Amino acid sequence: GWMNKEHIPELKFSADGSILTLHVVDSRSLLPANAKPFEAKIREMAATSDVAFLAIISPALRSIDMGVPTYWINNTINPAMRIKAIAVVSQLTTVRATMKGFAQANKLIGGKLAVDVFATEGEARVWLTGLGFGKK
Repeated sequence: GWMNKEHIPELKFSADGSILTLHVVDSRSLLPANAKPFEAKIREMAATSDVAFLAIISPALRSIDMGVPTYWINNTINPAMRIKAIAVVSQLTTVRATMKGFAQANKLIGGKLAVDVFATEGEARVWLTGLGFGKK
């Protein structure tokens, strides 16, 4: 029955040039079962340019589902998706630690992904702009 299925907040995202901004309230919204519209948007953007994520993590998010890093490691090394940079905005130590691990894992498998964690969205945007992303 659908009644006992816990509601997972929808992943909200918007594209701004080559930057795809996503607001993450629940990490499970990034799992394969829930991330289809988001993935479709990435592929649409990848048709014309490399893609950068600006992930704004809600302070309400306390933990990251272990399926998320695994799944996204595979997506980031998929050449068709053209994901070249991920800027994460979060003050949470758990999120920062997870992203550091994610960056290491990506390097180990030969990924060319730029990953960094920032305290504010402004800093994250400056970094992405410096890498050549954003409005052309």
